[in-house]
Amino acid sequence: MFKHFLVIGLVIFGLVSCNKNNSESQEQGGFVHKQASIQRQACVGKDSTCAEVGMNFPQFSGEDRKLVSWLNLHVKEQLLMYLQWGEASPQTDSVEVAAEMFLEGFKDMAREYPATSLSWFLKTDGEVVFENSEAISLMFTNSSFTGGAHPNYTVLFMNIDLEAPRLLKNDDLVLDQPALLQKAKIAFRGFHEVDSQVSLKEDGRFFLDDGKFFLPAAMGYEGDEFVMVYNSYEIGPYSMGLTELRFPLEELEGIVWMPGQKKDPTN
Repeated sequence: MFKHFLVIGLVIFGLVSCNKNNSESQEQGGFVHKQASIQRQACVGKDSTCAEVGMNFPQFSGEDRKLVSWLNLHVKEQLLMYLQWGEASPQTDSVEVAAEMFLEGFKDMAREYPATSLSWFLKTDGEVVFENSEAISLMFTNSSFTGGAHPNYTVLFMNIDLEAPRLLKNDDLVLDQPALLQKAKIAFRGFHEVDSQVSLKEDGRFFLDDGKFFLPAAMGYEGDEFVMVYNSYEIGPYSMGLTELRFPLEELEGIVWMPGQKKDPTN
């Protein structure tokens, strides 16, 4: 019986220790995050042609109020960028108000051209896809339609150095560009099933200046992988869709910055 009590005691001690460590880890980071959402809709006309706005995004809170405020500000600015309608940006710093302005733009268009009005939508999903004590990566996917031949769909990474804090540029992430270009090119050819005897330029499907391959604008960390995404029109026509390349971080040692290495990415 003593052995049974001993085992139970050790299990309880282990559970308490784990909970304590998790709590301390959150306190050290200075923040926690949860998903928030904004959902709006507006309809006009007898046929109820509608516009919808749906946004899911991380919302930060915690003891480090300065860092939390900074993170939430950059998330908000990204959401506002998606809600820009027409040539002028929404004259507001409120995402909720900007969403209403987007819907008002739809209603104005539908009333002016009732015979040709189409439904609009704007859907954004932002989430934390990588996080440690040194850095955090957010991935935003956005799809929208406000008229035209087809909807638009984009992926964006927001990589953040938590120690500064500051937004990281791709130049901060890439330590050895020639090596990453070579790996990306091999993966790209495989993704699009380019014949080994044919160059990317000769293939004819890709947008390459002077036949030169290049790295995409969207890149960041997700779990234990480094992800690169070529958005529509970046390297090929809309019909090609997105090109997503994934590499285990352990394969990119010395090629991209490893946040867990506890060093400044600009070094």
